[in-house]
Amino acid sequence: MFHFEQLPEGRFRVRAFLDRNGNRRWDGGRLLPYEPPEPLRWLSEPLQTRPRWEVAAGDTLHFPLLHLRRAP
Repeated sequence: MFHFEQLPEGRFRVRAFLDRNGNRRWDGGRLLPYEPPEPLRWLSEPLQTRPRWEVAAGDTLHFPLLHLRRAP
């Protein structure tokens, strides 16, 4: 569940990611040493917000499980 306070009225696209390294931002990965990008998902439809209203998205974001081996 996500909770946003004081969001102005409007339409918003919601993006979520799994912060695997704990730096509180999305990382796109790197080639050397190899690290895959952190999984990123977008909510399928924009959310319409209104003052003093709660908005519940009818969608669920699914992140695939990644099983990676690190080189010795």
